Amino acid sequence: MQRWIYHQTCGKKSKKVTTIWTLALYLLLCITLFSITFFLFPHNSFNPINDYNVLYVEPQLNFKDCDLSKGQWIRDERGSLYTNFSCPTITDSKNCLKHGRPNTDFLFWRWKPEGCELPRFNPKAFLNLVRGKKMNFIGDSVARNHMESLLCLLSMEETPKDIYKDADDRNRIWYFREHDFTLSTSWTKFLVAGFERTHANKTGTGIYDLDIDKIDEQWAKDLPNTDIAIVSAGHWLFRPIYIHRGDETIGCIFCNLPNMTQISLKEGFKLVLSISMDVITAKTT
Repeated sequence: MQRWIYHQTCGKKSKKVTTIWTLALYLLLCITLFSITFFLFPHNSFNPINDYNVLYVEPQLNFKDCDLSKGQWIRDERGSLYTNFSCPTITDSKNCLKHGRPNTDFLFWRWKPEGCELPRFNPKAFLNLVRGKKMNFIGDSVARNHMESLLCLLSMEETPKDIYKDADDRNRIWYFREHDFTLSTSWTKFLVAGFERTHANKTGTGIYDLDIDKIDEQWAKDLPNTDIAIVSAGHWLFRPIYIHRGDETIGCIFCNLPNMTQISLKEGFKLVLSISMDVITAKTT
């Protein structure tokens, strides 16, 4: 939802008859209010920007002219809505400020799509929209990072309950009781079935085989209990991978072998994503 922040500012009076003393007093009042605000409420990059409860209006976005994937990072002096110190759910291994990161400049950037203005995230509005729903981030560690960032944002409105994690801490489930909202992750490398080739001593070779006729059931089994699926995968495709369809080898990514069809990274991702979308559609309809 779009949220516009309204500030009261000191402006010029348009009255035709205004004495010099009135203008002087008015200017003095502006300077006084600015000084009080600046010195009593200094900017602190280590504190969250708790302005998500201010007045906002519905966004007027024309998505036909707005491609959210095209744009640039621009400075945002308001800073991040949360930091490592304010987020109660951030894991210790990812708390870079706690472990000595010397700068906080990375907190003051935001994504600006071409052709439109991306609304600032509003955790209260988001939780109301997903009330009674189950959202699952499906993918590798990148998907996990996306979920953890959203978790920090939503924790500003309600502290969730950690109700499940597996032995490897890859699959997690968090529950927001007041909004009956479940946020989870389902970890998978490739979305489809895949395995790494090994040397004689059982160590990995870094070469993988994928079967695009078989889905990775580790994440697919969770689909019947999912209302919103966020698929974030592709990181693991940046390595030598043989693509199979059942017993047929259809090509390879990053292999450069003679008599072998070379599949581009983009083509390989399309193959993997296509079968994944088919499975999601079949299991949720």
